[in-house]
Amino acid sequence: MREGEVVGPDGPGAASSAGEEPGSGATRERLGRFLDHPLTGYVPWVALYVLEGPGRTTSACAIALAMSCTGLVLVKLRGTEVRLLSCVDIFAFTGFLIGSLVAAPSTVSWFEDWFSTAGNLFLFAVVTVTLVIRKPFTLPYAKEQTEPEFWDSPAFVRVNDVVTAMWALAFLVGAVAGLIGTLALGYDDNIWTGWLVQIVAVMVAVAFTAWYGPRTMAATREAAGRPTDPPAPVWEFWAIVATYLVPIGVVSLVFDGGPAWLGIAMVCGGLISATVFRARAKAQPPPAPTAGQIAAGTETSMARLR
Repeated sequence: MREGEVVGPDGPGAASSAGEEPGSGATRERLGRFLDHPLTGYVPWVALYVLEGPGRTTSACAIALAMSCTGLVLVKLRGTEVRLLSCVDIFAFTGFLIGSLVAAPSTVSWFEDWFSTAGNLFLFAVVTVTLVIRKPFTLPYAKEQTEPEFWDSPAFVRVNDVVTAMWALAFLVGAVAGLIGTLALGYDDNIWTGWLVQIVAVMVAVAFTAWYGPRTMAATREAAGRPTDPPAPVWEFWAIVATYLVPIGVVSLVFDGGPAWLGIAMVCGGLISATVFRARAKAQPPPAPTAGQIAAGTETSMARLR
């Protein structure tokens, strides 16, 4: 069971039918985790950036729109709250698709040069607005993984404010990188400004989301005397970040995105860091039980005695 998962009266997996195929429950759980992550709303944008190009803009917009609609349908079928970013994606990709069909070829060509920059600026504006109106875009995702009793707690509100601000910063970094590539370098498809810097920014936001939210809410549950895992140490955040160094270094080497020594250094650094962090995790002593876990264990033992 995931930390913070709300368990129904019949326990985990109660929704599974008796005749369920082996493995289908695990597949549904993996899909649920993906749909419950803010990265879900960004994946269609990645597909758009990868696929778009001369003569491919319309098809790229259509594929991104189809991915967004599919994600929205899956969320509705699960009966969970519709995410703002999913709706924004559909609105944006519909506009892009119509524009690519009716705009003059020269206009489409100009927009192709600014696709990633314009997309990141658009996402930065949307995410920033959700912060200003006190409705961080991460709220629906966080509520799926946190007990309702904590939704109004200051810690829960702060987590969503901080995580949403991190995503806004990631989109801003991506936009600035795109501007530098197009204006300063005169080459919007530069591997560093057009791809690697933007990917690193988003991956750091992903790692921060995976680390900061559970860490803060674990401390909140512990303070409330609820059973929970201990808060994750800071080094676990860097362990998540380090896992992305290897693929980024490989991409840089394959596409000749910079000096070979830099790509090799990232690959080696990622592998060494992953090894060190795994060794550190194994060397960690088992955590002492929290007050909530002790209380839960006592209640269970008393129930068995009865």
